Amino acid sequence: MYAGGYGLLSVMLVWGLLRIEGERFSDLGLETDRFGAQLGIGVLFGLGLFILHQAVLNPLADVVISPTASSGVDLAPLLSNPVYYPVWIGLALFKGGFEEEVWRVFALTRFEKRWGVSGLLFAIVVGSLVFGAGHFYQGADAVFTSSIKAALYSLIYLRKRRAMEAMVAHAVYDIIGVTLFYLL
Repeated sequence: MYAGGYGLLSVMLVWGLLRIEGERFSDLGLETDRFGAQLGIGVLFGLGLFILHQAVLNPLADVVISPTASSGVDLAPLLSNPVYYPVWIGLALFKGGFEEEVWRVFALTRFEKRWGVSGLLFAIVVGSLVFGAGHFYQGADAVFTSSIKAALYSLIYLRKRRAMEAMVAHAVYDIIGVTLFYLL
């Protein structure tokens, strides 16, 4: 409830801020036109990011980050009971896929609206670093890889200004990770 509750609160906050500016979620690129194509592209990006993370980012983190700094909290106890698998999938869909990407897209569009390209670049860099820092409990390597993935989620959105593609990519990435953790 903790993560989901804060996620719901943050989505409501974005909704309220959009309403104050006379905008809607569709103004962030959250539209249902060509939903099937957006869904398919998001799935492909999510799968691609997962493979990129495993094949490139993890080995790169092993080179860049000291092994002693890499250790984080052992998440195995939280993910060991199969009864909670549906809860983790729900969190992957809502928290990772929806809420985190709503905030990312909101920040990108607000900074770009106010300061143009330089604001957009600032939002990508600082937003990605803050997102990465939020994963510090998983270790310094997670901060490194999560920061890079956050920048890539930003680029997925900016590719066509379709929030759904970034949301689906993030959710798919998280679902693959949780599922593999349970299976392995």
